[in-house]
Amino acid sequence: MATGGGAYATGDIRNFNPLYASSNYVGESQLLGLTNLLLFAPGISITPCAATTLSIEYGYARRIDTADAAYAAGMRPHAGTEHVAGRHIGNLARLNGEWVPTPSVTVNFNLEYLDPGRVLRTANLPSATHLYLGITYRY
Repeated sequence: MATGGGAYATGDIRNFNPLYASSNYVGESQLLGLTNLLLFAPGISITPCAATTLSIEYGYARRIDTADAAYAAGMRPHAGTEHVAGRHIGNLARLNGEWVPTPSVTVNFNLEYLDPGRVLRTANLPSATHLYLGITYRY
C-alpha cells in the first residue's frame, strides 16, 4: 500500500514521495506508481531447474483517495483520473522469466498487461502492454 493524496486539493500535499522513481513492486513497465495505491497481487514462482525461474502474478489495483489521481511511476498522474469517481484503477498481470545458462550470462523476460478498471476507463485511458527482454553479461 502506498498512501498519499492531496495533489488536486487545497492545503498540504500528502503524496508519498519515493526516493527513486523505479520500483519493481509494481512492475518494470511503471504503469502504476507508489502514490495513492492499494495493490493486492498474489503470485507464484517456480524453479523448474537450477538455471530457470518463472513467476506469474495477478494484481488488483485500487486508489485510496478518490479525490486524487491514479498514478504511474515517477509520481506522474494518469491524465483525467483526478476528476472521475471510483476506486478500481485496474488489474495488472505479470509474467517473468529468468534463465542463467552460465555464471556470467543472465536472460530476463518480462510481460505485463494492465487491464483498465473503472477509474482508467472513465478517464478514457486504454489498456497497456509492456514486453521486455534483456541479456546481461558479467565479465
